[in-house]
Amino acid sequence: MSSILGLYDQRAEAVERLSAVAEADTSSADELRSATAEVESLDARIAAQAMAARSAPASNVQSAELRSESVDRQEVDDFADYLRTGEQRAMTTASGSAGALIGDSVADMLSGYLAEASPIVGAVGRRTVGSGMGTAHIPTLSSAASDLAVTTPNRGAANSDELVIGDLALTPSRYSVTVSIEDLLIYQSSMDVVQAVMERASEALARKYEVDIIARLKTATTGDSNARRTTVATSGEITLSEIQKVIYALPWWARRNGNWVLGSSISEHLAGLTISSDDSRSLLSADWQAAMVQMLGGYSVFESEAIAGALDTATDAAYFANLSKCLELAEYGVTSIVDPYSRAGEGETKVTLRAFAAIGIKATGFAHCIVGKA
Repeated sequence: MSSILGLYDQRAEAVERLSAVAEADTSSADELRSATAEVESLDARIAAQAMAARSAPASNVQSAELRSESVDRQEVDDFADYLRTGEQRAMTTASGSAGALIGDSVADMLSGYLAEASPIVGAVGRRTVGSGMGTAHIPTLSSAASDLAVTTPNRGAANSDELVIGDLALTPSRYSVTVSIEDLLIYQSSMDVVQAVMERASEALARKYEVDIIARLKTATTGDSNARRTTVATSGEITLSEIQKVIYALPWWARRNGNWVLGSSISEHLAGLTISSDDSRSLLSADWQAAMVQMLGGYSVFESEAIAGALDTATDAAYFANLSKCLELAEYGVTSIVDPYSRAGEGETKVTLRAFAAIGIKATGFAHCIVGKA
């Protein structure tokens, strides 16, 4: 038994090395193959030791433990086999689609969670589990996903490789991450595996998302034919509507977990910018910026009363009170929000479930929640 425990210790160290190689930007394909081979070699040795132990005479207690372990292993093995198939849970492209449904099985549940863990909710088009559940690769949407469509706040783009927030274009396919799963989790429930994948993928995606979006906020230039937004120039000026669209775009895992640095870091950068008004609205006060720090720091819904007291005008307060109600409705099946900056005759521009996970929407139906000035 001590030999097997020693192998487990070696494997845990090997998995850490594999994770470090996978996450390093400078790692070569040979280094990745070598690190993977090391883990797989230890897997084979552990399996051989376990087989030998099962072949030896066992007491009644040991036999019962082995039978219980066998059932648990079978569940995990079946789960791993499912993930290796690369089967897609593609969301339909119809407006208001319920999307990737979370089914009864753990595999379906993981599929739905991984989709939400991406900056864009679309589908997890490819999931691979290697080295005996040692690692899980979680890709995000890319232009190669020809059966998917992405709808952004101010435009629709089928098979797009960009997420557009106002005119801030992000490339979600850059956010593909690899997370490691401790070996011990293999011998626990599949739900523990789901939780580990969600937490680690979310944290890794948050770091990448933060770096990109801060850079875009500082350098982007915006504006369109309807003059809905003033220019965000390299001098560091940003408008109210652009900030609001950034909030829309924050994934649920970045907004609902105050321990992650994404929100506070973006707020620090925003604090150094000149925030101008648009749509003839008043300039934002320092108190409002402080409220923004709180919003970006992890609130699951906007607290309308607190924000109302920090805004300059009743119009702004009414806007956020209305938005707060919409976000509360999201828990009951609302799947889209109408862009408050849409103009008459321009048509409704929706923030849809497929495009954003930030608002915490659960897809159980389809409804509209109009967000705008009271």
